[in-house]
Amino acid sequence: MRSGEYIQKRFQAWARRQNHIEGLQGSQGERGEPNYTLTLQENLFQPLSDDTRSDYEEGAGRELRGNPCSMQALHSSATMTTNLFDYLRTKNISDKAARILRIPSRGIKSMRFERKYPVIDNPENHGLGEPHLNVAFDYDSGCRVGVECKLFEPFGRLEQAGLRDAYLELPEAWDDIPACRRLAQKLAEGSAGFTRLAPAQLVKHLLGLKNSLKIHQFRLVYLYYDAPGDEAAAHRAEIRRFAELIADDGINLQPLSVQEFILRAATVLDDEHTRYINYLSERYL
Repeated sequence: MRSGEYIQKRFQAWARRQNHIEGLQGSQGERGEPNYTLTLQENLFQPLSDDTRSDYEEGAGRELRGNPCSMQALHSSATMTTNLFDYLRTKNISDKAARILRIPSRGIKSMRFERKYPVIDNPENHGLGEPHLNVAFDYDSGCRVGVECKLFEPFGRLEQAGLRDAYLELPEAWDDIPACRRLAQKLAEGSAGFTRLAPAQLVKHLLGLKNSLKIHQFRLVYLYYDAPGDEAAAHRAEIRRFAELIADDGINLQPLSVQEFILRAATVLDDEHTRYINYLSERYL
C-alpha cells in the first residue's frame, strides 16, 4: 500500500470508530473519495477558539472557505496543526508546547497560526508575497520559531514549485547564508532532485524568519506525519538531504514527526490533559 493510500484509509477507519461523526463525504459532496467530515467540528478535537479562527480567516490558506471547507478533510494538515496546537494555546501553556517541540520555552510573547513573515521589507515592491507558517512562536527577545506542518502533501499530487528569480535578487538576504543561496539557484532552475519535499517553500520560510535577524535568532521546525511505504521513506531522505545542503550556514532546522510530538506531549503534560493526549493518540499514532 502506498503511503498516501495508507494515510487516507487509516483516517477513514478512525472516522468510522467515532460515534460523533455522522458520515463522510467527498470533496464535492457525493463526488470523490469520502475523506471529508460533514461538519468542521466533527474533524476537530475542540471548537476553534476565537483567536485561532481569526488567524485562519486572515491567513492566505483559505482553510475555512468552501463547502466542505479544506479543514473538513481528514487528511488536512491545517486540521492536524489545529488539533495539535489550539488546545495548548487556549490553555495558555505555550511554554509546554515549546518543550514538546524542543524549542526555547521562556519569554514567549505569542503563538499564532498562519503567521506571515515577509522575506524583505515592503515585499510588494519586489513583486513578492509573504510566506505564512502553520504555527509561529514570537519571543520577547525578538527571536522567532516557525513550525511548518505536513500531513498528506508529500504523498499526494505534489507539484514541485520552483523559486522565482526575484528571490535571488533580494538585496542582502543571502549575505550570511551562501549554502541556501546555492540551493536557491538550483531551485530557480528546477526541482533540484526533490520529489516529496517542497524545498522552495522551506527556503522562503527561512528567508522570512531570518529577515532582520541573525542566524542564531530563529529556527524552523519541520513537523511531518510519518507513514509506512516507499514514499514516506523518500520523504524522510529528502528532509535529511535538505538539512545537509544548508548545514554550512548554521541554520537551526529541526525535523520532528507528529508521532514523536504526541509521545513527547504525553511525557511533558500531566494528567489534567489526558483527554487531549488520548484524542491525538487515537487519531494520529
